[in-house]
Amino acid sequence: MEPFLLLNGVMENVRTLIYDDKTFGRKVISFPPELPFADLRDELAAFLPTGEPRDALLGIASSGTVYEMANALAGYMATSSEPHVELLRIAALGAGSDPAGLNLLAAALLAVPPAEELVTDLVEFRSVRRLMERVVCAEKAGRPLKESEEWFKKKVLLLSTSFPLPNDASASEDAPWMSWSDGVKRAVADPDRRWDRAIKERAKVELEAIDLRVKMRLATMDTARKERASIFLYALGQETAWKMLALEGAYERWGEASLVLRDKLQGRWDDCLAALRGSEAGSRIADMFAAQAVKVHPLPQLKLGAATLRALLMHPLLTKSRRKPDHLSCLAIFVEAAGKGSWRCSSSAFPAGTPSRRWSSFRAST
Repeated sequence: MEPFLLLNGVMENVRTLIYDDKTFGRKVISFPPELPFADLRDELAAFLPTGEPRDALLGIASSGTVYEMANALAGYMATSSEPHVELLRIAALGAGSDPAGLNLLAAALLAVPPAEELVTDLVEFRSVRRLMERVVCAEKAGRPLKESEEWFKKKVLLLSTSFPLPNDASASEDAPWMSWSDGVKRAVADPDRRWDRAIKERAKVELEAIDLRVKMRLATMDTARKERASIFLYALGQETAWKMLALEGAYERWGEASLVLRDKLQGRWDDCLAALRGSEAGSRIADMFAAQAVKVHPLPQLKLGAATLRALLMHPLLTKSRRKPDHLSCLAIFVEAAGKGSWRCSSSAFPAGTPSRRWSSFRAST
């Protein structure tokens, strides 16, 4: 089976291996799926904010990074006598495709995975190794290093001496980064928290290496001629930036995922969810938060996954007999059905021309 990824109308072939859908909480979607908010538009329309509430929410939506937005939203909800109403107002904006509403929905659903999960994804330090190989080859050839390469080399060497790992005694003096993978694996397995800073700083450097490699590639690429590769690299850059911010938040705790809004509201969060359960639209919003608290979808995957699903549902063969899909429904379906950035669907009514009209898998990650 060869699934595909739809980006900005471009069909991109990818290969996805699905190991165990139940482990990652994936659900097979019957395509085309029922839109959970399609029949609730009138109910949500009653919550469309006006006046001061609208101005306040629009101000939060323009408050900077998604983390700053989430913090501002939590602060605003903490002062509200009915914080669940603010979530319904945001959902009403999102259901109407308001960009501010969609941004606020992303901020409200912002979650940080456990620190060890983030580190595990980076523990091979592939980008650090490739960049340092490039630096070593340049020095052997007598080629002057670029400013970015010189900066990166100094950072790697300084980190190796400033924050030791359990296996430093066996590390190479000339290439200490080559033993980072083994050292970090040992440090993560060690219950002693004294290695936390050494682990976190090396993970940050790997993310910086990925970001630097992306920028180097884009600087030499004809983006007009290689549109698909450019889209991939820009998406990778966005996911890397998200992981840099997530890594900082993740190390405030260990061994648990964190729904940012829940943590900020603390004792008021359970009351907020209970109040949401008082209406059908509110219950479905509460279901989204419950699923996200468990699955912890990264922000770039939330956006890309919902957009991919909506693009498929906008196929002319489907829109002839069905109403156009709303953004809120697509987001809710992705949050509940996807796992580890992938989701799977089954249908005999799938648009013609797809790789498999019975089973198809989609990735919302880079």
